[in-house]
Amino acid sequence: MSRRAALARGILLCAALAACGSDAPEAGPLSEVYVSAVNVSPRSWRPLSQGTLPPEKLPGMVMYEVSVWPTDRPATPEQQAAAADLVARSRAAAVQRGWFDFARAERDGFQPIADDPTHFANTQYLFDDALLDPLRPEVLMYAKTNQGRKLAGFMYYVREPGEHGLQIGGPLTLWHYHVWPQGSCLLRGMIPVGRPDADAKCSFGEFQHKSPEMLHVWLIDHPEGPFATNMSLPRPLLKQLLRAEEVDALGHDHAEHGDAHAGHAGHEGSGASGAAEGAADHGGHGG
Repeated sequence: MSRRAALARGILLCAALAACGSDAPEAGPLSEVYVSAVNVSPRSWRPLSQGTLPPEKLPGMVMYEVSVWPTDRPATPEQQAAAADLVARSRAAAVQRGWFDFARAERDGFQPIADDPTHFANTQYLFDDALLDPLRPEVLMYAKTNQGRKLAGFMYYVREPGEHGLQIGGPLTLWHYHVWPQGSCLLRGMIPVGRPDADAKCSFGEFQHKSPEMLHVWLIDHPEGPFATNMSLPRPLLKQLLRAEEVDALGHDHAEHGDAHAGHAGHEGSGASGAAEGAADHGGHGG
C-alpha cells in the first residue's frame, strides 16, 4: 500500500478502528478546552482552565495542542468527511491558484515570516474575516530544495489572537499555539515580525509570549497525518516526499523562537529530540 493510501485510510478511521460502526457511544465535545504540551515529555492533556507553566519557567519554546474533542476516541464519520474535504479543497485551491509555483505565490502576496525560511504569510488573508478558506490561506509552507521551493502545505490561522480554532474534523484537526519564554514581536498580535530586545521592547509589532492558534494541512504525505503539528522531518523522507535530490530546510530549530514544531500531537514524549535530522534554523514563526 502506498503512503498516500495509508494516510487516506488514517483519515477515514472507520476503516482502521473496530469501534467505528460498533455500538460504542460517540464522544461529544468536552465541556472546556484541553491543552497538551507537544514537545514536553511525557505528553498529557489537561483543562486549559487549570493553567500552564508561566513563560519565564519554560526551558524554551513550547508548543501546545488544543482540543475540545476527546483525543482518545475516534472521529465521527461526519468529522472524518469534513477533515478529508479540507485536505482535498486545500490541494484543489493550490492547483487553481498556481501556488505549487513559488514565484506565483510571491506575486499573490505571500512573503517570508521574520527569520523563517519555510513559512510565507499573506497579510491580506491574515487580517480578513475568513476562517479555513482554502482560497485565502494565511500561510503557505515551502520546503527549500535544490530544485527550488516546493509547496509542502497550508497553515490556517484563527481570525483573532484569542479565538479557538474550529475543529471541523474533531480530534483529527488539532490546532496548536506557541509560547516563547523570551517573547516575540507580533504584528497586531498575530504573526511574528521580529524579536524583542533585552528589555522586551519591540521596534515593530506587539510584544507577546503566546501566538494565536494555527492548523497545518499537509499536501505531502506526512507520516503523522495530514494535520500533523510536527515540522521536523528526516531529510531522507523529505527527499522521497518532495522528489528532490537535496532538501535544505523544512523543519526548524524550535527551541527559541518561531512557530515550528519539535514533536507531534498524539505521540507521547516525541519531544524536541525526535526527527531532528531534517531540522534547519528556524527563528521566526513557523507552524
